[in-house]
Formats: sequence, structure tokens, C-alpha cells
Amino acid sequence: MRRLIALLPLIMAVVSLGGAVFAADLRMPVKAAAPSPSPAWNWSGFYVGVNVGYGIASDPLTETSSNVAFPVLLANSANLGVNGVIGGGQIGYNWQTAPNWLVGFEADFQGSGQRGSATFTNSAAVASTDTVQVDTDWFGTVRGRIGYIQDNVNLWYVTGGLAYGRDELKLSQTNSIFPALPTAGTFTKTNTGWTIGGGLESHLFGNWTGKIEYLYIDLGTISGTSQSFVAPGVVASGITASARIHDNIVRAGLNYKF
Repeated sequence: MRRLIALLPLIMAVVSLGGAVFAADLRMPVKAAAPSPSPAWNWSGFYVGVNVGYGIASDPLTETSSNVAFPVLLANSANLGVNGVIGGGQIGYNWQTAPNWLVGFEADFQGSGQRGSATFTNSAAVASTDTVQVDTDWFGTVRGRIGYIQDNVNLWYVTGGLAYGRDELKLSQTNSIFPALPTAGTFTKTNTGWTIGGGLESHLFGNWTGKIEYLYIDLGTISGTSQSFVAPGVVASGITASARIHDNIVRAGLNYKF
């Protein structure tokens, strides 16, 4: 007992020192845990998306018209502007083959409001008016892509492949010999051709990317002849036209990668 009483001052000193150390620990700032790094974006995988844009065409057009009195009344040529809004969707797959390179394929389908018309008049002995209109109803492409990835965010790419689409050629003619027998006809053709272009696609956030793209499309030609008859086998008037379908597409798109 006498030994315990003798050690009491030492015990009190140790307890006091321990309390001071504990209080000092409470006052020390606690470092926050470092956030886990976000997984690096990778371009490989399937994706689907939508797009909207504008089509601008200058289609070389030739046309001739005739009637019972004049075998060839008019012979004209022009560059027909076939312009309008387009919109549709796309699906594709990418392979990020190296840190900065990508290959892939993409297919898209577009509805089109592109149309344009030209009117030709003749004020000679037989006055006549011819109208030729070209409409692009829809088109699509199946393309390969190859691109360079900048900072793992921006993809600069070139693309090219197959193109296909449906166009309408609408013809009409009125003339002073048979004003009650106007000539009119509509011709529809689905063509295949080719396309080439390029664009910039950027990682936005999450699994979303956005792109701006240009495509040149060649869909061949569409032709037609329309006639009216004053009697069976006797042509009152006729019009023939042919247009070569070219298209310049500029569009913006949004993709989601799975």
C-alpha cells in the first residue's frame, strides 16, 4: 500500500501526458481519401445514333420536248439545284487498334426533303412551257471509317463506301397546239452508287459522342419520257429529261456507345 501511494504521482503524470497526446491527435487535420480515377474512355464497341443536316446538289440536267408539228421543239441543259433538310439514324462498330488509331464501319439511313425544279419556255411558232423537277426521297450509305484519335477525345476520320437512294423525276409540258392535252409523268428510280467524306467526332460525357460530318454522294442518273396523244399512236407532245444525281451532305450527329 505504501508503494502504491508512493507511485501515485507518477501514475497521474502518465495519465496527464496521455490525455494531452490524445487531444493533440484530435486537433490534427484528417486527409481525405484520394478519389478513384475515372476509367479511361475507349472508342471500341457498338454504337447507335441520330443525325440531322442539309443536302445541297447541283445535278446536271438535259431535256428535250417535241410535238406533232416539231419533232424537236426544245433542247435545253441546266444545273438543277436539289436542296433540302435531311435526317435519320446510324449504327456502327469501332476498333481502337492502337492508342491513336481507329478503324470501323457505319451504316445510315436518311429521310430527305431535297427537291428542285427548272422551267424552260419557247416563244417561237409553237409556244410551250416545260417543267422538270427532281426529288430525293431517301438515301443510305454503308461505309468504312479510319481515323486518328487526338488526346483520346477527338476522332478525325475519313470514310467511304456504298450509297443507295430513291429519286423522283417529274415532267410536264403545255403547248399552244394542244392546250387541252398537257403532258405529265412521274418516274421513280432506286439507284446504287458511292460516297466519300470525313468528319470530326468527339467524346462528350459518359457513353455519348457528337460528330460533324461531310459526305459526297453519287447516285448515277434518272431519266424519263412522257407523252400525250392526239389519237392512238399519234403523239401530240412529248418531253424527255435526264438528270445525274450528285449530293453534298453536311450533318451533325449524336451517338451512344454500348
